[in-house]
Amino acid sequence: MRILWLTQTPANASELLNYNNPGCGWISSLQNYLMDEKSITLGLCFFLRHDQFKIEYKNVTYYPLKQKYTSLTGKIYQKFSSALYDVNTEGLQKVLDDFKPDIIHLFGTETGMGEILELTKIPVVIHLQGLINPCTYAWLPKGVSKWQVLFNSPIKSIIFRTGYYFEHKFFKKRGIREKKIISNCQLFFGRTHWDKNYIRLYKDQFRYIKCEEMLRPSFYNRHWNNHPDTELKIVTTINPYLFKGLEIILETAKILKEKLNFNFKWTILGINQDHELVRLVEKLVKTRFSHNGIILAGAKDEESLIQELLSSNIYIHPSHIENSPNSICEAMLLGMPIIAGNVGGISTIIQHEKTGILYNSHDPYELAGRILEFYDSPSELIAYGKNARMLAQTRHNPKEIVRTVVNTYREILGESNSRQSKASECSLTTA
Repeated sequence: MRILWLTQTPANASELLNYNNPGCGWISSLQNYLMDEKSITLGLCFFLRHDQFKIEYKNVTYYPLKQKYTSLTGKIYQKFSSALYDVNTEGLQKVLDDFKPDIIHLFGTETGMGEILELTKIPVVIHLQGLINPCTYAWLPKGVSKWQVLFNSPIKSIIFRTGYYFEHKFFKKRGIREKKIISNCQLFFGRTHWDKNYIRLYKDQFRYIKCEEMLRPSFYNRHWNNHPDTELKIVTTINPYLFKGLEIILETAKILKEKLNFNFKWTILGINQDHELVRLVEKLVKTRFSHNGIILAGAKDEESLIQELLSSNIYIHPSHIENSPNSICEAMLLGMPIIAGNVGGISTIIQHEKTGILYNSHDPYELAGRILEFYDSPSELIAYGKNARMLAQTRHNPKEIVRTVVNTYREILGESNSRQSKASECSLTTA
């Protein structure tokens, strides 16, 4: 089987191509396991500026594609029109002609890679990840208008149209494209009730295959243990988007500090102190992260991230919309106590008061209360962490995930060959 992956990362060729994105390690994990399948010949296509059309590396063919609007005039036009730049239809067609895949595996509906559905009759299965339209809907924090976001943004961001106000307009256009991508596809890998129901909004008939995600290898062999201290250590891993709940962290910390004089340290991984979002949230909430026991530690490599998690008492995920965030899944695999917003697909990932605690993602008072509850009586939430670890070990079993993916490939190829055979028979009969 010749399988072409359309991804947002070069996966196992990342080091070769000087690509660094800590959040995409799970795709590399899946690739490592699939390499043991002798029946599969794998190709990867992704957006990356590179001089070569294709690269052969360790028995895999890699196709780096340039995005649209790479010239100076193109970039200026894109900024002022919020045009979609993550697309290269001509390049995708060349990849199809060169690799000649039997099946195309599209990771996510977020980018223009999905336009391949309009270029070919080759079977395409979409691996659902984050979903653009719900993210666009949840973009603004509760009580915050788009004008507040615009007028509290740096002058430079306004002039060059790079801030969150303009990114929201870009997301709206991606959402329109996402609807078209989903409407043109029949096969989906998913993991939550929420993502399955989302597909139902756009399609009457489709095939949905439940397929969990592979996690990064180091998380399978490590185990969290509680370490009581006078200072509670909280950790959160999020990306710098408005809908990820950074303002809830600051509001919750402010409540704990001002109203309760509570002793804690809250480390945020994935966002650094100098990021535009940090300054924006501080203006909106009218206080500083550094004044409220919060450390913005930026992105971490895999081992450093694990050490941060293992040295903390509790993991909190404040996002206002998610499908199945790997950050939660990795914390569960370590066996950490977890508190997360009850949004999107998270209620499929976490069973409330069994493998973690769910709360109203817009309510900093409820979150503060849950944190105090853990501090005063941690035994129950620690028990939830143990349950979470057992569940995660089963859910993210690499062998089961590979079996699901490979069996689905085989079924799709078998159905495709059967249709082609019937079509050939019909043409012969007609002749």
